[in-house]
Amino acid sequence: MSESQAVAVDTGTTSRELELVLTATQFERVREWTLQEDGVERFAYMYCEPTENRLLVREIDPIPAEDCVVMESSAVRPELSIERERLGDAMSDGLVPIMVHSHPFSQNPGFSALDDNIMESYRDWLGQLYPEVPLGFIVIGHAGVDTAIYTDPSTPRREKLPISVVGEWMLETPLDAPKVERDRSIDGERYDRSIRALTDTGQKQIANTRVGIVGLGGLGSMVALQLARFGVQDFVFADPDMVERSNLPRIYGATNSDVGRQKVNVVGEQVARANPEATVEAYPARVQDVPESDLSNCDVIIGAVDRLDARLYCNEFAIRHLRYYIDGGVAIETDDSGRVTDERGLIQLVAPGANACLDCMGRNDAEHLRIEEMSEEEIEADIQRGYLEEDVVAPEPAITPLNGQAASLITRQFTKLVTDYSPPADFIRFDGLDDGLVAVGTHPSEGCISCSAGADLAAGERSFDRKDLVGGDGEIEVDFTDPMDAPGADSADSQTIDQSVVDQSVGEETGVSEGTESASQPAPEPEPKPKIRGKTVSSQENESGEKELDVPEPEHGSSDRSLAGELFTATQRAVRERAEPLTLLFLIAVVLKVLRGRR
Repeated sequence: MSESQAVAVDTGTTSRELELVLTATQFERVREWTLQEDGVERFAYMYCEPTENRLLVREIDPIPAEDCVVMESSAVRPELSIERERLGDAMSDGLVPIMVHSHPFSQNPGFSALDDNIMESYRDWLGQLYPEVPLGFIVIGHAGVDTAIYTDPSTPRREKLPISVVGEWMLETPLDAPKVERDRSIDGERYDRSIRALTDTGQKQIANTRVGIVGLGGLGSMVALQLARFGVQDFVFADPDMVERSNLPRIYGATNSDVGRQKVNVVGEQVARANPEATVEAYPARVQDVPESDLSNCDVIIGAVDRLDARLYCNEFAIRHLRYYIDGGVAIETDDSGRVTDERGLIQLVAPGANACLDCMGRNDAEHLRIEEMSEEEIEADIQRGYLEEDVVAPEPAITPLNGQAASLITRQFTKLVTDYSPPADFIRFDGLDDGLVAVGTHPSEGCISCSAGADLAAGERSFDRKDLVGGDGEIEVDFTDPMDAPGADSADSQTIDQSVVDQSVGEETGVSEGTESASQPAPEPEPKPKIRGKTVSSQENESGEKELDVPEPEHGSSDRSLAGELFTATQRAVRERAEPLTLLFLIAVVLKVLRGRR
């Protein structure tokens, strides 16, 4: 195309349909490759996993000089054969390509007229072959980037592609890039003191952040109330448990009338009272049963759980969807006389691909997971045999002050993360007896089974062909039946809680006791109980699919239990039944393949 021909008109608007998400480590790699000291323009591909309205960068592919038809100080382009190979492979794998080149002579670059023509030629070529696949471009300078996205390549209209960098505070040079445009209104008078500390922009960032909280017990309920009062307006709650009398001292706002009710509803109503602008999407279910699309829309996920399988699921989920995960927990240890010997809390921020995840830190205790998978009968039998201590099933000690300290640290981490007023710590450990607090930095482990390149990083929704995992015609059969596929099985339903629920609730003030709500049914409509607008959502595969690509779509796995968990259980069963060594080796190999394999 000659430069005299018409090209796409850049409207200057930022896309509200798509956002590019990559890690700080990935961006630094692109920066180092494209902005070398010789001042020559360079080229790279980003291959992205499309998930609803986000493009998650899975891989960076730098193109060397020998694979370029031109690489000069003012122009760069790969050979046509390289373009066809790379773009064809990406499209076949269901990935969205982003083409990156540098302007090493610029701090904050913009696309040139030549760039405009090249982008239009790409659109004219690829838009005919893959009309439903977005087409993106980035030009990178020393301080900033310019971006362009054709969300509909069949038309010449393009917009700026907003960019989010996971762990952006770790970049050596701050990045000037288009951002997602959000502008929820805030009550300046209500949040006057916060605004004086965090500015009006910081308070709006808090209001615009969707938070998922997993576990609404003593710790999770405190975090929820602190964030609600702080100005968070959009929550997702997940917890399958009901309030017991032993929870009343620790769950903020819970009263005798709440015993037997779902924790997510009790805490959700307290959140709506604390912040009239807040809305809670409450799932009285395990986090593994929450539809991925609902949880992946959370900007930050906070885990306050006492089960390791839930904690590791949140860790893996955040890694797959490039979302921040803040993991919090407390522990109290006592001696035989009941005297407290240790009192500690651990707060870990997982910025996928930028710092260490839970697996990098070795927080995946296999023995703990094994015990969680066992039935009560199996645990009792192992206790009788002397394989387990009797206190393995005893409730853990817990006190409100320790929970409160951990909750405040989590909220502070959240504040730093969202408002950028100070870099958050990667890992915090505090000692409740000595009042010591240590914050340290972490780094991803090379070859981590979860967050390393080629594992789960930016993989999006879990999907695979289960037949591939057993090597085709393998003689050993593993039962992959999903409990949610059984006739009559129910998926997790959410309940929306907002100020209207509180307004209709008689609560403790009138002395009327509220009854127990079913975990699988929306709250009843009649007064005087609170009206919770039910929203039925399925944890099954999204039949419509989220990648509108000209390739066959893979089968989606269930969210009820991960395949790795199923195979782990099958391996345990084989061990208990003293299966043949070859069977055990096969099952162990399959587990490792699931954990380490790509999608």
